[in-house]
Amino acid sequence: MPAKGGPGTPLRILLAEDNEMNLKVMQAFLSRPGFSTAVAMDGAAAVEAVAGGAFDVVLMDLRMPGVDGFEAARRIRALSGPQRGVRIIALSADVTGDVVRRCREAGMDDYLAKPVRLAVLDDRLAAIPRRAAAGGPDLEAQRA
Repeated sequence: MPAKGGPGTPLRILLAEDNEMNLKVMQAFLSRPGFSTAVAMDGAAAVEAVAGGAFDVVLMDLRMPGVDGFEAARRIRALSGPQRGVRIIALSADVTGDVVRRCREAGMDDYLAKPVRLAVLDDRLAAIPRRAAAGGPDLEAQRA
């Protein structure tokens, strides 16, 4: 089931994932109608993509080389402008309470355990509002 939204309004997703197998699985999940997906292979690339783009959500792996998902989320939240309010969903096989707490402290909005189940992913993505256009409403207001 694709995410909710008007006809022809895809949910703009940034997938930040460095593991080739996980990347292929997630790309297969997100290759359906209703989604427009870009990929960042590390946290620094994810921050750069968010700063320069208009995404509705970032699916953020936590363990990436260089800048990890926690630091990338903190850097995204420190951006100026509406991009800092993009929804960030952590992706990790580590489901301990400490990791989930660290995700929240870094500014992430939600958490998905790996391996990601398609039905759970669809439920989470269906709840995310789409921006009307690249110059659409302020993402900070949508986080409230």
